[in-house]
Amino acid sequence: MGDLEHCEDVGVLTNAMDFASYCPAADHLGTVVHPVSKEVPMLEFYVESELTLRHLRQCPVGKDLHGFAGWLRSAGYKQRPAQLPLRGAAHLGHWTSAHGVPIERVDAEVSDAFARHLPTCVCPHAFQGRDAYHAAGARRFIHYLRTVGLIASMTVEPASIPPLLKRFSAWMRQHRGVTEGTLTTYLPLVQEFLAALGDDAAGYDASRVRGLIFARTSRHRHARAKSVVNAVRMFLRFLAAYGYCSPDLIAAVPGIAEWKLSSLPRYLGATERKRLIAACAPPEECGGRARPRRRPSACPAGFARRRRARPALGGHRLVTRSSARRRERSLRDLAPAPPGCRRRHVALS
Repeated sequence: MGDLEHCEDVGVLTNAMDFASYCPAADHLGTVVHPVSKEVPMLEFYVESELTLRHLRQCPVGKDLHGFAGWLRSAGYKQRPAQLPLRGAAHLGHWTSAHGVPIERVDAEVSDAFARHLPTCVCPHAFQGRDAYHAAGARRFIHYLRTVGLIASMTVEPASIPPLLKRFSAWMRQHRGVTEGTLTTYLPLVQEFLAALGDDAAGYDASRVRGLIFARTSRHRHARAKSVVNAVRMFLRFLAAYGYCSPDLIAAVPGIAEWKLSSLPRYLGATERKRLIAACAPPEECGGRARPRRRPSACPAGFARRRRARPALGGHRLVTRSSARRRERSLRDLAPAPPGCRRRHVALS
């Protein structure tokens, strides 16, 4: 119970996860914690400064910022990342109020005008600024207002797609297994093909198909030209599969020539061979070597060559000068000194 009594000064906890993280004993005791009601203010969860809280509550959109903060928290925003959209929303509220635009009538044009205002912003309120997060926070706030129904959602009428293109899209997904990205690339090209040759596939012939492909590919680069050829070829295969045109028309689609090694010469002449050989041996002033390299040492890397230690024979230290002198040693040189004489090192002459 000591841990639970320690939790009395916690204040208002936002949900059961906060209570369990603050008071670990709740899990062990099996305490059931119910979520708080929606009237609990969410701004205090992200903003700790009383001055900033007062500015947020007193801004023209202050009554909507509590719900916006709760919406950000439900989306998984942490404290610092959520403060930036809140500042952008407050900035948008002050700007729309200064220009006499009710927040309920904010649309894409108003949002774009607010974004153009930011580079030269000199607003007198506490949330003025020219950073990019103001525009991002304003767009996020407008999206929230549309989600809760405070702003009418924009109704964008989809472009009308001919029935033939719808069947072509379904055939590509089912029989070819293409992705939406591929269809996004192919459909505008097929629409150009239909706009130029018409919807009557029975009137297509090889000359018209090839002429259209040559006209389109001549104004595009290699990658785009390949997309044009592939899109037209796949569309003709679709038409041939359903009997709209002859299968022989597919062979009329030309291929895009591609030589990967076309920039390389096929052979080298005498002049080129001499230049190649000369380039392999730069002159001495450019880094060439005038003498051969020394033969590398037989010692392993990282080890220095050391002279072998010579054993001491009969208490005498042998001083040798070369391997040839060592081979000329004799028993006389190794004889001990006579009695009564001071022992000396034996030196070879």
